[in-house]
Amino acid sequence: MGTNKKGHKKDKFSFLKFLKQKNIKDILLLSLEILAIILLFYVVKIVNKANYTPTNWGRKPDIYYEYQAAEDISKGVNPYNKVLEGNMVWNRKYATLFPLYYYFLLGIISFSKFVFIDFYHNYGKVLYLFQFVAFIFTYLQFRKHDRKILGFAAGAFLVLNRWTIASVSSSKQDLIAIALIMASFYFMDKKIRLAYLLYGFSLGIKHLGIFFSPIYLLPLITKERKIKEFITDILIMSLPILIPSIPFMLDNFRSFFLSIMFSFTRTPESDTGVLYGYQKLLTLYNPKTYNNVSTFTLLLPRLPLVLFSILNIFMLFTRRIGKYAYVLFAIIIFISFNPVYFDQYLLWLTPFVFYSIVDYFPPMVKGKAHES
Repeated sequence: MGTNKKGHKKDKFSFLKFLKQKNIKDILLLSLEILAIILLFYVVKIVNKANYTPTNWGRKPDIYYEYQAAEDISKGVNPYNKVLEGNMVWNRKYATLFPLYYYFLLGIISFSKFVFIDFYHNYGKVLYLFQFVAFIFTYLQFRKHDRKILGFAAGAFLVLNRWTIASVSSSKQDLIAIALIMASFYFMDKKIRLAYLLYGFSLGIKHLGIFFSPIYLLPLITKERKIKEFITDILIMSLPILIPSIPFMLDNFRSFFLSIMFSFTRTPESDTGVLYGYQKLLTLYNPKTYNNVSTFTLLLPRLPLVLFSILNIFMLFTRRIGKYAYVLFAIIIFISFNPVYFDQYLLWLTPFVFYSIVDYFPPMVKGKAHES
């Protein structure tokens, strides 16, 4: 009993000491920050509810087919084998994401007792949680540079813009992958292995973030990391992708590989997808059948995307641009030149409209930013 009283007094003393170290102004400002974030997410909740999409669809959305793929896995069926029935051009609702995402869905499905409508509602709650995660790590990145107002504006812009709202209301997974990347960027300076692990989880949810991979090569190029350390970093990053994938690679490596590659060879679902007519300009195959077409021919429409991406990487590695400016340019190049276009791609642009400014902040010294 005496020990508990001493421990209680010690805890109470520590708390009082903390309050003495923080003046009233600091406490009020911290309270204001917390209140502002709470109010923001109350608004986000109202906006999400106002834009909620009911489940009585005419045309089934992607989340329905992703649910089916996850359910197939629970039954021991390999959903990646479906791609073998197609031609790597026309989309037949294949399983095109890494297994980590389908296992993630399977966890929500199990919690929802394999009832799709319950799963759909619960998945919406998960997306709301990741809206908060994306906001908080955006805000914290600016906060550690003492740019709180700018950080709040950047985070609010991310969670309240029309493409985020549309993505959440359509039950897209993009925001989950983005939130994990924002967390990865935040830890890049201090806890680099955690940053690589979070990036691996992001790729496991949606591999569009692969265009950001060059910034994860920078520590080796700038010699901040030794080769052995870097190899360990890459192995850690690969764990969330490789471990869930092993059963499917062993079952049928070809179907798994083609499913993941499908995003790089597919055609748009409508004529509006290719604004510059790359397929007509750069390919000669029959657009009606697409049978027996070489991989090189299928990849030709991506040639402008590849060339501009290489130029962007060159500017990053030669330090002509900062790493977050590179990320902004990378997604602009992808949206501008990828033959396939979907509105959710614009969601990937919104975090970095403000975030690219971080490149121009003074470097951190002992956890504090230089005064400008």
